[in-house]
Amino acid sequence: MIVCIFPIFLNYIVEKILTSDSSCVILKNGDRIILQSVARKINLPFFPWQICQSPGVTEKMIYSEISGKKEITLVNFNLMYARLQGMIDWQAYLPLGLLYLTSTLEREGFRVDIRDYQLQVCKTPFDINHAVSFLDSSADIVGFSCMANLLPFTILVAKELKQRYPEKFIILGGVGPSGVAHHIIEHFPFIDVVVRGEGEKTIVELIKSISNASQLKNIKGITFRIHNEIFNNPPQERIMNLDSIPPPAYERINFKDYDAAPSIITSRGCPYKCAFCTENTVWGHKVVFREIRGVVEEIKILHDKYQKNTFLIQDDNFVLHQERIFEFCDELKKSNLNIQWKCFGRIDLMNGELMKTMSKAGCVQIRYGIESGSNRTLEKIDKQFTIEEAEKVVRQSLNYFPSVHTSFIYGYPLEVESMEDFQQTVNKVECFDKMGATTYLFLLSPLPENRIYNEHKGKLDLSRELWSDFISTGQEDRWNDINLLDKKHKPIYDLIVQYPYIFPGFYHYDWEHNVLPKLRVVKKRNLFDRKIRKIGKDYKIDL
Repeated sequence: MIVCIFPIFLNYIVEKILTSDSSCVILKNGDRIILQSVARKINLPFFPWQICQSPGVTEKMIYSEISGKKEITLVNFNLMYARLQGMIDWQAYLPLGLLYLTSTLEREGFRVDIRDYQLQVCKTPFDINHAVSFLDSSADIVGFSCMANLLPFTILVAKELKQRYPEKFIILGGVGPSGVAHHIIEHFPFIDVVVRGEGEKTIVELIKSISNASQLKNIKGITFRIHNEIFNNPPQERIMNLDSIPPPAYERINFKDYDAAPSIITSRGCPYKCAFCTENTVWGHKVVFREIRGVVEEIKILHDKYQKNTFLIQDDNFVLHQERIFEFCDELKKSNLNIQWKCFGRIDLMNGELMKTMSKAGCVQIRYGIESGSNRTLEKIDKQFTIEEAEKVVRQSLNYFPSVHTSFIYGYPLEVESMEDFQQTVNKVECFDKMGATTYLFLLSPLPENRIYNEHKGKLDLSRELWSDFISTGQEDRWNDINLLDKKHKPIYDLIVQYPYIFPGFYHYDWEHNVLPKLRVVKKRNLFDRKIRKIGKDYKIDL
């Protein structure tokens, strides 16, 4: 690490160097003295950027000149890990976002150390010391990616990492931090920058400018601090040509480590404005598409080089343009690839011709976000279809696809006055299950920057009886009414309690009158359980 210091500190630093076992080099550069050292070994009593609060310090001296190494560690902190009646439900998913960032940075000449914490799952995967040890020998720049439920854990890991290695420059990115970037920088000084939204363009500009604070002010899509002033730079422009991004760095991972089907994207974004959704914090409401031939070529590489035969198309709304889907299916047939694929559909965009074409091209699973069994609620959350239309499309889909997933949500603050809307949802969950669909019923998480959250901000309750539905430590059991928490996980919960506006997803809209009565019904009717259906000889198709 290279730390910028002033002559008034020189005697102190030299004395420290002479009495320490760390090898250092002192270079003279005009009036500036640059100390090369490992700050943690000589126990500096300040961070490099805190020095700059002294008189006469220029902004150029705020950040360590660590960009010269051109190296960054990217860490995936997204874990699909839950407990139900003592059983662990865990799957390892390909960290597609980090693979895109890796290939983009490598194209620009940076060395990237990519680490996937979900592969470190053990008896206590949410142990902070274990996670920090996982980051031993990481680069001076460390970028974390996480969703909202793992944000408290990720922040505590970042804090401990900074305490052990104060020379590291820590970046947060992903869906979890994007909507609360200002609050994170305001309350957690060990976080240096939050990258908001789409990351490929922003991360390259950030790493190139990291040694010059004045340049950081010109980088769109980041939130950061200089002295005590917080800067929320304007949003980054969307990447309008997704084919200009290099393919994910698949060569950097071992596919045998991931049991879930590899994900690919053919587009980014969603034009719809569902009241509970936070996709707008990343993509806005604009959809950008890849060329179909490039998508099929990527599938071919994964099939031929890595022997992958089943894929999940991760687009928020793959069926948005019917003609494009026909083109995709046609290109797949021309490729002669013997593959299976899954995707996310939308009730009001499906029809028999489209289903038939997709099925013949290898689609074995389609997923629908229905979200309520009540037409009144569907209208309030702006789903733009009725439950009768949903039932018709699901029945029809079961004729074409071996696996049909339907997801529902309960706990809307829009349904507090009556249990009738919720009861209609429960009935439809059971109805679709009997049809043969795989059904999911989720408790609504109040996430920042969606319409429901903005309209009901400040009306959140926290119940220790239901930590479990928004997993934060992996020790919670979704079946238990009261979760006995391990003392070593107490800092995670304390953080959630202290900062409700940063971690609102752990809270509820009116616990006593809205959530608790519905939770009792969910448990009584055993609607927590996810039934994995055997499709032919294969259970994995329904995952």
